Amino acid sequence: GGEKWRRSKMNLPFLAEPGEIQIRSLAVYPQDPNRILAGSEMGLYRSEDKGATWDLVESPIEDGVQIWSLAVHPTNPDIIFAGTKPPAVYRSIDGGKRWEKLPIPVAERCFAGAPKVTNIVFDPRDHRSVWVGVEIDGVYCSRDGGDSWTHLPPLGDSFLNQDVHGLTIGVGKPTKLHVTTPDGIWTSTKIG
Repeated sequence: GGEKWRRSKMNLPFLAEPGEIQIRSLAVYPQDPNRILAGSEMGLYRSEDKGATWDLVESPIEDGVQIWSLAVHPTNPDIIFAGTKPPAVYRSIDGGKRWEKLPIPVAERCFAGAPKVTNIVFDPRDHRSVWVGVEIDGVYCSRDGGDSWTHLPPLGDSFLNQDVHGLTIGVGKPTKLHVTTPDGIWTSTKIG
């Protein structure tokens, strides 16, 4: 419950030192809470024992690509999405053995360099709908499981309102999409 903590053991890549790898994202498998994914600067890690130990997952996501966001499909554990810097979204449909780069038209550059895909969220009401937040490039939505994407309208007049660092879906009546930017929290009720 947070009263005591211990550091997890990770199998580090060749020449990496403890403390040199930054973990950017975590995702628990909805189907099995013992399984957790961690996205890092060195690739994707998986734990099968509630985070006690971690192993690097071999993947074709190129060297030097940082994993900033992860999502596991709510009902199919073989479908995994990874958001990266440089900005891209990858999808695996076989549990992480093979990955494909999806055709999301994310901005390649921003005033701070390469943007990051900071959030990936499956719609809990419609699992084929996937929402993606991008640093300095706003929100994207796919209604077909990631095959095609729509760039949503800007959240406000300032370019900083497109600097998305938090994204979640609140299920209820009405269902709401919540997005955080340096300018505050933005909400939309027209997501379905």
